[in-house]
Amino acid sequence: MSAWGRLPITAGLAAALACAAVPAPERPAPAAASVPLVEAIRDAEIAVRMHPEDPARRLEAARLRVEAGSLQRAAAHLQVASRLAPQDAAIWLALAEVETGRGNLDGAYVAARRAQALAPDDPRALTVFAAAAAAAGLHDEARAARWRLQELAPPAARAPQ
Repeated sequence: MSAWGRLPITAGLAAALACAAVPAPERPAPAAASVPLVEAIRDAEIAVRMHPEDPARRLEAARLRVEAGSLQRAAAHLQVASRLAPQDAAIWLALAEVETGRGNLDGAYVAARRAQALAPDDPRALTVFAAAAAAAGLHDEARAARWRLQELAPPAARAPQ
């Protein structure tokens, strides 16, 4: 699952990595949910302005911006949130996913590495890090992360060796 628990990491991240060579332009908000989404974004931005030092409010604003397809603004919120709460692996995971979607593979790798360092036994952090490392051409690091994922899996779920 993604850092927000909505999108499957493997499918979403793989799709983002597949088209990462071409940076995606800002996407328009989905038409069906545009009014409630616009209102939610407005409310989240007001909350951020009222509480600029609250990383949770920035994380929520970023989540809504991603939902609306505004990856540039989501990244800006997450970058500030990562400075406000540098020990929060969820923020770094979200930033890695957004940077991947923006086509910024170096930024995705740095954020994923930080998330993985903060949560070394978190399967999501390892999955995101493995994908970001592979996309950056760091195959040994990606392989080590995948190996660690296998070690963390319950014995019944492990692949035969």
